[in-house]
Amino acid sequence: MTLQNHDEVIEEIKANVLEKKKHEIGKLVRDKARFLLLGHLGQSSNPLADDIHYEVTEDGVRVYTNNIINKYIEEGTDPHTIEPDDADALSFMSKEASSYDNGEKISPGDTVTVQKVEHPGTKPQPFFGQALALAKSEIRDIIENE
Repeated sequence: MTLQNHDEVIEEIKANVLEKKKHEIGKLVRDKARFLLLGHLGQSSNPLADDIHYEVTEDGVRVYTNNIINKYIEEGTDPHTIEPDDADALSFMSKEASSYDNGEKISPGDTVTVQKVEHPGTKPQPFFGQALALAKSEIRDIIENE
């Protein structure tokens, strides 16, 4: 083996180690983001958490979601009207007791059918940034350990 070949082998080994570390970091941050999202949702499992992914790029790691609902949770929403797209009405299960303007009472678990909902909006719950902050020391350990 020549010195030049030796140097090439060393560089290839370094590249492989770096690639493995990127995957390890991606999985770490993805899993923390999934855990935090479930906490925000108050659930132990939800398909939304499965829509958080990571990919290794030339420059590093990208943790992301393609699910618009996750984006709304992450960034929050302004007040908005929700109307049915392909139906005559919206139907959902009530989570809490309330009443209509006409005095009709709604109990938790009742099915509610309405033409539209005036949603008050939501506050941002930035689980991606929190996941990165929680993983910071573990990421440092991954990078520093050979």
